[in-house]
Formats: sequence, C-alpha cells, structure tokens
Amino acid sequence: MALSLYLSPRMADALVWLGRYQQRLETMGKETLLQFDAIIDRVPEAGKVLFAKLGSQLDYRCATEFLHEACYGQHSASLLSLSAQARENAIVIRDLLSDSLFGSVNSVYHALKAQENNASLDAYQLAQLLTEIEYFWGRISTRLVKNRAAQFILFGQSLEMIDLKLRLYGEVDTLFEDAHQLNLYGDQLSDNWQHFEPLNQNQSQNMNTLQASMNHIIRYDR
Repeated sequence: MALSLYLSPRMADALVWLGRYQQRLETMGKETLLQFDAIIDRVPEAGKVLFAKLGSQLDYRCATEFLHEACYGQHSASLLSLSAQARENAIVIRDLLSDSLFGSVNSVYHALKAQENNASLDAYQLAQLLTEIEYFWGRISTRLVKNRAAQFILFGQSLEMIDLKLRLYGEVDTLFEDAHQLNLYGDQLSDNWQHFEPLNQNQSQNMNTLQASMNHIIRYDR
C-alpha cells in the first residue's frame, strides 16, 4: 500500500529534485575527475565530450582549466550550479530535513562557492566534497528525515540515475536493476504507479517515459 500523502505538490516536487540534483552533482563530480585524468593523459577533448551530453559547451586549454570550467563555468551543468539547485530545493523543504542532512547539502555549496573566484579548487578537494554527498545518502533514514519525504528523495535519486545513464552512456541494457528500484519507490508513493520499463534502445522514448513517471507522482500528491 502506498504511503499516506499530505505534502503539497510544491514540496513533493522539491523533494524529488533534491534527490535528482544531489545524484547529478555526485555523478558529474566523479565524471569530472575521470575526465580530468584523461585530459592529463592526452585526451584533450574528453571533458568537452562529457559536458556536451548535458548540453553544455566547454572551452579550456588544459586539465586545470577544464576542472575550473566544470566546476564554475557559465553553463547549467557546472558543479556549482548543480549544488545551488540542490540547496534551493533543500531550503523549500527545510522543515522535513534533519540538521545533518540540510547541513550536508549546504556545506557542499558553500565549499564550492568559496573557491569560485580564486580558481584554487583542485582534484583532491573535489574528491573530498564528493564524500560529503555520499554521507548525505548514507544518512537518509527514518531517524533523520520523515519517511515519506525520504521516499520522494530516493525516488528522485533513482530517476536521475536512469536519466544520466541514458544521457551520458546511452545504456539501456543495464537499466533493468535501476528500473526495478525506481518502481519500488513508485509503488510506495502511489497505489496507481505505472511501472517504468526500459524500451529497447530508443533513448528519446525512455526519456519521455521517465518524465511522465515524475509527473505522475507529483500529480498524485495534489
């Protein structure tokens, strides 16, 4: 049986997007570190290829410039922008989060923001920030966040993991376990949840189905 729902559509939406932006920040942070190493190893276009998949065009001449552009460039996929979006959604649902969960989101944003103008953020510091996001996921529990809110956050995380696998890697064959997890959360949030099933290799259809899945959950909460 689905969880009893009392959240407004705005709060449900913010919870889902908090989960999505936290997962996107973590994934893109890890990918940024991988492409940073690739650029050092003489694959100069690696970073451009990565961010182009999210619709962002990067311009850099070396690995250090790539790292700064990935973190602070004027594009929607920059790590600072993703962290800011996560923080804005966390503010909307602040009363549903424990101090430690909100503090985790807030601390990553401020740590990134503090390095924005002096270009001193290095790969090691970025890797340390990513451990703080892992801490966030590890602390999602009924003791630290109201259970229904946690399900919305985890639903958003699962949704984003599928979205990013499609965008970054074009994977469909590996999505079945992710789809299973998404459907578990969907069943918990809605008695009328329509299961998401990956559709062969059609990325566009899969992306449209994912969006419909999110819209269904939020509409159900109205």
